[in-house]
Amino acid sequence: MYCRIKRFFKVLFPSVKPGEMHQAAETLPAAAFSLFCRQALPEQRHALDVAKSLKARKIDLNLSAEDYRNLIIAALLHDCGKSLVTIHLWQRVMIVLVAACPWQFMKNYIINRSQARSLALTLEIADRHAEWGESLARKAGLNEHICLLIRQHHSPRTELGRILQENDNTN
Repeated sequence: MYCRIKRFFKVLFPSVKPGEMHQAAETLPAAAFSLFCRQALPEQRHALDVAKSLKARKIDLNLSAEDYRNLIIAALLHDCGKSLVTIHLWQRVMIVLVAACPWQFMKNYIINRSQARSLALTLEIADRHAEWGESLARKAGLNEHICLLIRQHHSPRTELGRILQENDNTN
């Protein structure tokens, strides 16, 4: 619960320091950095926090250099699909709250109610942004491993994916 409250305040008052942007620019290929910059400030802040968390665990993760690099790039871009839509503050809050609820129940309950179209759209963003992000990553020329990490960051099928999901959920 503490993580959700912390994330809520970061959504309300997001900030990214110039040094953090510089680190992202050094880490990401040019086209991928362009994707990072297209993200709204709350997504940038969250992505940097996820990457920072992974960097703090680098030794414990015991990954190859390539896997580690793929994981950090995916962390910086895992929510880039949200850049394709305008997300209002109330929708950001709803997405964070829904993440703490039984997803399938909430998704079915809200989407199946026609009077809740704006909530259904919010859930569609939460549900489909990973798919959109994968497409953007492919267009930016990122490798297959990074694209799949982005696509599967809510439903991982690999150990790297589970590591990304764990850090995404705690930041």
